[in-house]
Parts: sequence; C-alpha cells; structure tokens
Amino acid sequence: ATLVAESQVYCLRVDPSFLEDLSDVERSAYYASLYCFLAKLLAERLDSTTTKLAIAEQRLSELQQGNIG
Repeated sequence: ATLVAESQVYCLRVDPSFLEDLSDVERSAYYASLYCFLAKLLAERLDSTTTKLAIAEQRLSELQQGNIG
C-alpha cells in the first residue's frame, strides 16, 4: 500500500518482539496508553472537523439567503 500525506506526519512502529518481552502488567499499560493517545487524537480531530463543518454550514446558509455579496 502507498500513503501520501498532505502535511507532516509521524509514524510509530512497534516491533512485535518488544511487546512479547513485556510482562502482562506492562503490556496492559502499553495498550492503555496507546488507546488513550488514539482516543484523544481522534476526539481533537472530530472537534476540529465539527467546527469547520459548522462554519461551512453557516456560510452556505448566508449565501443562500443572499447575505454575502
């Protein structure tokens, strides 16, 4: 697969052997931290997208009503 980024990105690669060497407690902590990070990132992106959508809808409404030149 080929990916093309529109802006700067970071890629986290975790060697599977790293996870195998962790204790059950450490592995659980790793996954909890990873899921927490992903949840926060997705929530921020959703909030940003929602804000952009609200602005676009407002502008469209104004255009439809003839309020913008």
